[in-house]
Amino acid sequence: MRSPYARFSALTEGTSCAVEDTGIGIADNMLLHLFDRFIQVDAAQSRTRIGTGLGLAICRELLLLMEGQLSVQSTLGEGSTFTVSLPARAVDLQEQRGNTAVAEALSVSPCYHLLAVDGNPVNLLISENMLLSIGWTVEAVNSGEQAIALCSDNTKDYEAILMDVQMPQLDGIETTKRIRSLHTRAA
Repeated sequence: MRSPYARFSALTEGTSCAVEDTGIGIADNMLLHLFDRFIQVDAAQSRTRIGTGLGLAICRELLLLMEGQLSVQSTLGEGSTFTVSLPARAVDLQEQRGNTAVAEALSVSPCYHLLAVDGNPVNLLISENMLLSIGWTVEAVNSGEQAIALCSDNTKDYEAILMDVQMPQLDGIETTKRIRSLHTRAA
């Protein structure tokens, strides 16, 4: 069996993306219930794999609220591909006159420089690709220690830091506290 890997790719429509893995795959009879809450794909007492919990159910509900879709194709023993699709929408900034924060957010400037911190390499890749696709510059690291090192470098200046809360070794909350203390000492 091939070693598992995950790959993120933006599809040609520009409003879809896919995450593909070469893991164990999902049996056809389980695909029907995959987006239900707290479904376990492997129901054995000594299971070594965890099911979908609420994650896929919440993702699908959020996408439905945005008139999008979440779908999966899978072959047992070969892997799965999850695809997210959102409708393309033209946004009229004139309609947003009353809300300047929304108008500013929609008129994205490539000068925004962000730091993305996530212990999960797939989540980090997805976040980085999404932020890059809207024109922002991104530095991506996979640990709190790396984030602190970058933030202690006085030549780095980030408009925002997107931080995973549950990272191994140094979690997002402690990392944030340490980054804030760097800036209070310097002031």
